[in-house]
Amino acid sequence: MLLVLAFQMSAGFLVAPVHWLAAALLVCSFMVLTQPSVCAARNLHKRSFHELGCRGNFEQSYLARLERVCEECYQLYQNPEAYNLCRDNCFKNEYFLKCAEALLLKDEMDSLKSKVDYLYSR
Repeated sequence: MLLVLAFQMSAGFLVAPVHWLAAALLVCSFMVLTQPSVCAARNLHKRSFHELGCRGNFEQSYLARLERVCEECYQLYQNPEAYNLCRDNCFKNEYFLKCAEALLLKDEMDSLKSKVDYLYSR
């Protein structure tokens, strides 16, 4: 009887953390999947380059930097539409510039515009 009681106590002790772990994993998975950065980081290849409307030269590091500006803008405003508008037309739009400005990237603005032009035009 004492052995059964000890087993039940240890089994009960293990079940509770497993339930908490499963719940925490589910919550974390949901949070990760709803963040645009996860999807964007996964899709920084040539196909997404064309889907963005880019017609120029493909440079993954440039694309990653510009994507990051839009991701940070999303984090700032928590608005998925702002993220999509920022990326519209291969980042060659007013929303992208406003996002960069809101993120206090004025010192980097010329470099960002140069990257946009490189990706956008042939």
